[in-house]
Amino acid sequence: MEEKQLNGQAKKNPRVSLNLGKRRTVMAADRTLLAWVRTALSFISFGFTMVKLLQSVAQTMSIKLLAAEGGHVGIFLLVVGTLPLTVGMYHFYRTVRDLGGTARDALLSPTFGLAFVVLLLGIVLFINIVFNWQVL
Repeated sequence: MEEKQLNGQAKKNPRVSLNLGKRRTVMAADRTLLAWVRTALSFISFGFTMVKLLQSVAQTMSIKLLAAEGGHVGIFLLVVGTLPLTVGMYHFYRTVRDLGGTARDALLSPTFGLAFVVLLLGIVLFINIVFNWQVL
């Protein structure tokens, strides 16, 4: 902690926060949630790409089995990406709450917002594949 010497006594700098440990823990929780987001986005994008690529190959070559197998693997990858992201988001929420933050602090965090957008992306792509929407 930053201290100044004045008349032989140490005075603390009032601008330095006393909750540095709490701030470090919140930043660590942010980094952990970003790692969850990165991993989920990788699985989601790879699963969706696999499904769409195999569907286009199956249409071109008239092979239905290839698209069906790719669809199952792609859906599995979407689920593997989306479900653990919800666990990571809950863990981040609990960490912020355990450190004395409010629900608003956790939910309005930019990191949580990014995770929520990726979660919605995973859900929309899952629905797109399962119900065969032609939106994307």
